[in-house]
Amino acid sequence: EDLDAAVLRECAAVREGVGMMDASTLGKIDVKGRDAGEFLDRLYTGVMSSLKPGRARYGVMCKADGMVMDDGVVLRLADDHFMATTTTGGAANVLNWMEDFLQTEWPDLDVWLTSVTEQWATVAIVGPKSRDVMAALAPGLDVSQDTFTFMALEEAVVAGIEARVARPRPARRVVVVHPGWPLRRPAREAGEGEGVVRRRVVVDDLPVLAPQIVQKLLEQGRAGEAALAARDDLVFPV
Repeated sequence: EDLDAAVLRECAAVREGVGMMDASTLGKIDVKGRDAGEFLDRLYTGVMSSLKPGRARYGVMCKADGMVMDDGVVLRLADDHFMATTTTGGAANVLNWMEDFLQTEWPDLDVWLTSVTEQWATVAIVGPKSRDVMAALAPGLDVSQDTFTFMALEEAVVAGIEARVARPRPARRVVVVHPGWPLRRPAREAGEGEGVVRRRVVVDDLPVLAPQIVQKLLEQGRAGEAALAARDDLVFPV
């Protein structure tokens, strides 16, 4: 099997079954304080202060010239606590940008920023059979379509580990609903949890995406095919 055939096989496997991927490198920033919602409203093109705890919303950040700077999903964990996610390469720049505005433009806002990228690991579970895998991994969590809705966020025990589970995508680019289940867990416990997830996928005879293929394509400068292998099949984890 050559590389091209492997990429097509992985794409078909996730679209027809389920795939998982370690997305822990995506940036995560804790935003806390009485004015956290107002602060995020000023930074994103959309409104974040109207989110209720336990909900998430996709957001885009623009620079002063109106060009897109970064994007990600914002989770509201409590009235005064948000987690803003960023792209992998943009995590440091976004945090610096936030701090710059907070300290020089809006010092009156009651907000604290903390990078937690290395404190939380992320595993994305995606595909038409991802709901079956999540139900087996988290029996105490109701993952039904009507209960665990689009952009929902829950804290649950997944594979024996306390984690945050979100559903930031309602469907894939095909007609069949392919819910994505990004799991966030403390980094020190992530290895054990990911191993349980992987064993569960194998036991159920569901295909697992090999992210090494995406890396190989990027190394060869074949970004378009890498996007086909990864972004069409694996959702952004929250």
